[in-house]
Amino acid sequence: MNSLDYALLLGVVLPPAAFIVWIGPRIIVLVYEMTGVLVGWPLM
Repeated sequence: MNSLDYALLLGVVLPPAAFIVWIGPRIIVLVYEMTGVLVGWPLM
């Protein structure tokens, strides 16, 4: 039963976690840029 839990962890949890770690910095940069645009837009 323990090997089934390990396979479930590797097959279900690890790919989304790896994708989030891979795409996370880009999302942070995009949110920062969007916030800057929304704050600076009235001043343009």
